[in-house]
Amino acid sequence: MKHKIFKTLLAVVIATMTFCAEAATETINGIKWIYSVKDGNASLESGCPTPVIPKSTSGAITIPSTLGGYPVTSIGDGAFYGCSSLTSVTIPDSVTSIGSSAFYDCSSLKSVTIPDSVTSI
Repeated sequence: MKHKIFKTLLAVVIATMTFCAEAATETINGIKWIYSVKDGNASLESGCPTPVIPKSTSGAITIPSTLGGYPVTSIGDGAFYGCSSLTSVTIPDSVTSIGSSAFYDCSSLKSVTIPDSVTSI
């Protein structure tokens, strides 16, 4: 029984570390961004139980081209999930990929400006 409990706890710890351990934050123009850094690039990944910005963020936003001094090159799966008050999003030229359902349940979103640098959606 103790062995099974230990294995379960270990699995939870590993899963938490996988999704949240390397998350960093930076506030730009009043918006707190959650991101991760890998290979010298920043990625907007939800992974943790919240989107990459507060769900209460409203109106038009521009994703920063750098976070923590690293270029933002990707927007992860479900990154803006549930940000229902966003009306438009401008993506910088540094971004090359946008993950699945990145803007899922953004019910007020009217436009997303996607640069030519994006090669994978």
